[in-house]
Amino acid sequence: PFTPPSSILNVLKDNGYHMVQYYIDEPALTGLFGDDFLADELAIFSQIFPQAQRIDIDATTSPKTLRSRFSNAERYYIVVVNDGRHWIGVTPTTVYDSLAKAPVSDTINFGKLNGDPDESRYNSFTGLVMEIQKKE
Repeated sequence: PFTPPSSILNVLKDNGYHMVQYYIDEPALTGLFGDDFLADELAIFSQIFPQAQRIDIDATTSPKTLRSRFSNAERYYIVVVNDGRHWIGVTPTTVYDSLAKAPVSDTINFGKLNGDPDESRYNSFTGLVMEIQKKE
């Protein structure tokens, strides 16, 4: 919560992971965090993982459409939700959320903590997904 993405990326790098690519809705994130913060974070992204590919997305796209893009079984996806106040982990089959009782099967919606559609407001997609892979 409120941890800048660059802090998370530094921890991942120190533990043998790398960011392969990241999906970003820059206008949405700028609206939430401002130009300066976002520019600083993206500069750090390129310092930590210069090979990471940027993929522009639209955060207002349906969760089902967005989710279909994050489907590589060899990768782990860190998704920024709740206007940047929270992170969830996603694989092609599972959503890992520290607010949930346990990992849940993928419901093709970032927002279902325990399968209850009324909980979707708690994990609204913000506009940044980092695709992570273990270094070989």
